[in-house]
Amino acid sequence: MTNKVLDEFIVNRLRRDDDMLFTKLIDLYSKYTSVMVEDYEGFVNSPNEFRGFLFNNIELINKYYARYTHDHLVNELDNFIDSLSYNIDSKEQKTFASIVDKAISDKSISHVLEVGPGYMPTSSIILGRDRHVTAMDKDYWISTECLKRLNVEGIRDYFTKSTSVMDYDMVVGRCPCSAIDTIVHLCSKHNKPYVIETCDCEMPTVEQFYRKWNISSSTNEDKNIGWYGWMDMLPALDPNIASYGDMVYHVEDNDGLTRYLQSRAEKLKAEKKENSKESFSCTVVNVSMADPRLADTSDEKEID
Repeated sequence: MTNKVLDEFIVNRLRRDDDMLFTKLIDLYSKYTSVMVEDYEGFVNSPNEFRGFLFNNIELINKYYARYTHDHLVNELDNFIDSLSYNIDSKEQKTFASIVDKAISDKSISHVLEVGPGYMPTSSIILGRDRHVTAMDKDYWISTECLKRLNVEGIRDYFTKSTSVMDYDMVVGRCPCSAIDTIVHLCSKHNKPYVIETCDCEMPTVEQFYRKWNISSSTNEDKNIGWYGWMDMLPALDPNIASYGDMVYHVEDNDGLTRYLQSRAEKLKAEKKENSKESFSCTVVNVSMADPRLADTSDEKEID
């Protein structure tokens, strides 16, 4: 029955000549997840499993895309699988999920709203392993049915001033663009904790920000000063906001989250320094091996 459902869908979707192949592959993957992906492990393994499904049907796909040579088609399918794998294995989303998890010190937080998790809401799905999550984004590559099985409710919409946060215990967002200040405003108004990784996408100028929120300002500057400008403007919406790096937040233990972020940053800095040393050491060794004239014939030296 499962294969029949997918076989019928793949024929019906490919037959329509109204979209690019990449768009049709998104629809096929969404349908595939609705039928085949049952749990988190299945989600993580879905790119490889879906690749097998596609290549089992490659002759059928080629029938509807006869303008592609076999090699061209294989390349298109592999490019799509690479996009899936990249989004599912996103280091940035995994890091954000771990930060949010650390921020949830209050055990009463059982329902989290994530704003703008992206085409593949990996961070929402990771957070959904321990609590209920609602993921709000305009587009998803994964089916709503599959998200529900992963304890995530998908809402295909934008976060605006009219969005209600009353049903959620916490609101989070990794680079939610123009929704950043709206999240802070609504969460502060309704006393909801939040964690946001900021960005400067669709960021208002200083003048636009204060006019938008009808706040008097001592500055007449009308400029965009980069993502770090949020740290100057957002306290006007929440005087108790905390920040570190590109993160802004207001949680039960602001100081604890700040210490955690500082520790992460120091660890990352140390790892980068160590990797840089190893890379430099390997470069010297490789040069010496490549040209005997450059080899150090004295005792081995440790490079600091």
